Amino acid sequence: MLNNTRQFKLDKVVNTARNKFNNLQKRISISFITDAIQCAYPTVVNSIFNSNADIEYPRILAVNVLPYRKIEHVTLGPILDSKASINGNYRVMENIFLD
Repeated sequence: MLNNTRQFKLDKVVNTARNKFNNLQKRISISFITDAIQCAYPTVVNSIFNSNADIEYPRILAVNVLPYRKIEHVTLGPILDSKASINGNYRVMENIFLD
């Protein structure tokens, strides 16, 4: 919940360990760029990867794939509280999570 006594600095949030650009993000970016270039120049890209056995076509890795399962769907009723104030936001949260 909201805690006005705790101030966050933008650089601290952006540069946390989990938000830094890591090898996985790099591979995903390379995969998207390669796919975009292949859409524009399929013959050239395919010839590059088919002629060089040492170069592997970059693919996105499967990371933490969740198993398929049915989920419960709950339709919320109307929320008549205003979200324009902090107290209104608290009432909206109470309505969603506690009622």
